[in-house]
Amino acid sequence: MAECAQVKGKVEYREGDGTNITIRHGPVEVQTMPTDATLS
Repeated sequence: MAECAQVKGKVEYREGDGTNITIRHGPVEVQTMPTDATLS
């Protein structure tokens, strides 16, 4: 079940061996699993 959240600080992710990609501040939906979380 997705939860609503706000990105208010520095959040980045990396696809494979590429460079970090910044996620902008603002509203997101968060889907959590036992070992990770997905922001959309």
